[in-house]
Amino acid sequence: MDIDDIYIRTGEFGYFQWKAFAGSLIGAIYGGTDMVQNIFSGSIPDNMTCIDKNFSACDSRCPSIVYPYDKFQSFSTEWNLTCGTDTSFSSNTQSIFMMGVMIGSFMVGGLGDKYGRFPVILSCQFFSGLFCLISAFAHTWTIYVCFRFLTGFFLSGIINVSFVLTSELVGPSKRGIIGTMPALAFAVGIVILSFVSWLTQNWRVMTAIFGIFGVLCTAPLYCLFEESPRWHLGNGNVEKSKSILKKIARTNGHDLGDIELKVATKLEGSSKGGLHAAPYIMD
Repeated sequence: MDIDDIYIRTGEFGYFQWKAFAGSLIGAIYGGTDMVQNIFSGSIPDNMTCIDKNFSACDSRCPSIVYPYDKFQSFSTEWNLTCGTDTSFSSNTQSIFMMGVMIGSFMVGGLGDKYGRFPVILSCQFFSGLFCLISAFAHTWTIYVCFRFLTGFFLSGIINVSFVLTSELVGPSKRGIIGTMPALAFAVGIVILSFVSWLTQNWRVMTAIFGIFGVLCTAPLYCLFEESPRWHLGNGNVEKSKSILKKIARTNGHDLGDIELKVATKLEGSSKGGLHAAPYIMD
């Protein structure tokens, strides 16, 4: 019997899976607040003026630029990165952030395979929020962008590894929902980002709020997620995998009974489509 068959017996999408699903939505909402944060934190106002009325704001002879204080205060205005080639700092910030996301996507997934999905998700959530919070106190663009890179690096782990974990905790017929709904939660995060940016009107305050939010999200994820029994079984932890499967069934109001688990051997894996085929469960 394949492990997907046992999920049908435990309940494909019961209360246990709803908790894990809620955890993935929390991570996706945080991802939405962070992924496009630079739209506000790096914004450049279009109605700047020079303190000397004889010159335009971006004239090299302008002694000082006056920014409209009724607008959002960004790092671009705080560090005077609003004219000429300096305007590229804003777009470069997002590029470096996305570079962190890309590199993290390659590296963090492997950590999830080696050390488990659960500890990697918690670590990524905590450190992504922490580096986001620290970036709010940066005094130069260089320091700020370094922390944005690290924020993106760990954010990729939240998005990718939580998707894998929740997919491994539900039955086969429910994985389509698991795969599509976090995108909606991501959009909710963007809406929250827009509202908070309007409310605060300051990039440091906004960034600190979402950094604190990211760190605090670690607590509900710890309560809502459970390690994947498929991962335990694939790593030879048969008893732990059996224990989690029985917990899933019990939480969902089912009695799994006695089961015997068996990790697929090389030969068995080859007969089922390669060495990475799913573990077997023997009744």
